[in-house]
Amino acid sequence: MKFVLDSNIIFSALIKKSTTRNIILSDVFELHAPEYIFSEITKHKELLLKKSKMNEEELEQDKVGAYTTKELTKTINI
Repeated sequence: MKFVLDSNIIFSALIKKSTTRNIILSDVFELHAPEYIFSEITKHKELLLKKSKMNEEELEQDKVGAYTTKELTKTINI
């Protein structure tokens, strides 16, 4: 099954452990995202840190954070 992710979906997964996070991290779905999603994550990083109550290091070590910032380009068709 194919899903298109926008920044709101990614933000929600970064902020809170949820079904959304589990879906993004699973290998069951083919995920797609627009190219601008990376600039949106960078642009709103401070807000994501505040809402997730993580510091920058924790966010980067978080599976979803690592997934979206380092591996998203490899696994999501942009």
